[in-house]
Amino acid sequence: MSCSDAQWVERDAHRIEESRLPKSEGDRLALAEQIGEDGKKVLTAVFDPLAPDWLREIPAIQVLRRIWVQNYFFEDGQLRWREAENLPPATLFTSPRPRLPKPMKR
Repeated sequence: MSCSDAQWVERDAHRIEESRLPKSEGDRLALAEQIGEDGKKVLTAVFDPLAPDWLREIPAIQVLRRIWVQNYFFEDGQLRWREAENLPPATLFTSPRPRLPKPMKR
C-alpha cells in the first residue's frame, strides 16, 4: 500500500493543540479539510477490495474511520468538514478511548 505523502509528516508530526492551529477560521477550515483528505486517502486504500482484509482490523484504522465519519461528509462529490449543526447524534458514536473505572468516593 503506497498512499503516504511527504507533507503528512510535516502536518502530523506534532500533536494538534490550540497554539499550533492557524489563527483565522478560514485557515483552520482549510487545515481540517486537508486532514480529512489525508484520512480519505488512507481509508480508501485500506478498504480497497484488493487490500488485505487484516488492514481493516487494525484498531487505529477502526478509530480513524469512526472519527472520520463523525467529522466529514461528501457534498456534490467534495469532502466537507461537518459544522456543529451537521454533526451526527452523539449517541451513534462512542469514544475511541477505553473507559476507565470511575474513582471510588469515600
